Amino acid sequence: MKNRTAEFRRHQRWTHINRKKQIIKKQGEYWHYKHEGDLDKGKIHCSCPMCRRKLYDLASISSQRRTASDIDTLLDYGSAGKKAAYDILRRTKN
Repeated sequence: MKNRTAEFRRHQRWTHINRKKQIIKKQGEYWHYKHEGDLDKGKIHCSCPMCRRKLYDLASISSQRRTASDIDTLLDYGSAGKKAAYDILRRTKN
C-alpha cells in the first residue's frame, strides 16, 4: 500500500470539512461547531436519502432509456396507455 503524503491528507481533510459545511448550510445551519476542524471527525448527518447522495439511489442509464421507450410506446395506446405510463413513472426512482 502506498503511503499518503501530508498534502494528500490535508486535501482529504479539507474535502470532508467542506462537504459537511455544505450539508449544514443546506439544512439551515442546524449544527453548531466551534472550529472547522471539528467537522472532520465523525458524522454530522444521518444516512437517510435527504442527507446522502449515492450512485445506487439513481436509476441506471439503461433503465432510464428503457423506461422512456416504454412510456413512448404506452402513450400511443391512448387514455389507457397514459394511465399505465403514469404508473410506470410513479414506480421509477427519482
